[in-house]
Amino acid sequence: GAETAQDLPRNETVYFGGQQWGSIVGWNPLSPNMNNAMASSATPRGSRTIMFETLYMYNMLDGQLYGLLADGDYVWNEDMTECTVKIKAAASWSDFTAVTAEDVVATWEAAKALANSTYTDYGPYIEAIEAVDESTVVIKSAKNEDGTPVNPLQTLQFLSGVYVCQKAWIDAIFEKNGNDVTAILADPAEDVVYSGPYGPYFANDQLVAFVRNDDYWGQDASMWGK
Repeated sequence: GAETAQDLPRNETVYFGGQQWGSIVGWNPLSPNMNNAMASSATPRGSRTIMFETLYMYNMLDGQLYGLLADGDYVWNEDMTECTVKIKAAASWSDFTAVTAEDVVATWEAAKALANSTYTDYGPYIEAIEAVDESTVVIKSAKNEDGTPVNPLQTLQFLSGVYVCQKAWIDAIFEKNGNDVTAILADPAEDVVYSGPYGPYFANDQLVAFVRNDDYWGQDASMWGK
């Protein structure tokens, strides 16, 4: 692959300036310390989904959530203690395996084990995330003493503000690092599996380069078709 900006074909390269300040650490979506703003910046009001994807996308023009990995609208139960989300059948990882409800559960369980920013942000508001079947996720709200949800709006923020990671890759990075939290969070994850339209190409102290994933699942007719 390319090693410098000069090696990139200019007619096939889009340059985006002003985003990266210093060398990146890596591509690990479980870690808040990768200093890789284009690849890994998830917030409830505008996650960058170049490489990793959220369940929903937030549209700041109308304040609505639109399904990305999720299929259709999320559904609350009557007392807003459970939020049900379906996963798109077309959604797949860069290794061609399907995105499933178990990936969402594994992402949450990894956050708990690592006490990373996902868990510190949402742990007080989410009691558990469970897979009902291969394509159905139920997010259970943490409850007050009277049984009411602590803050269901935080659950909605989880839907658009957390990258879903592949369970198999999570299992592999935990095993590789002997379940050591510090080592996992520092792992640059150069072998990371992703679901987005671009993947890692190379990085140096001046730029971060992504390469288009020509097999991106978003080309499905149910999405953008290209």
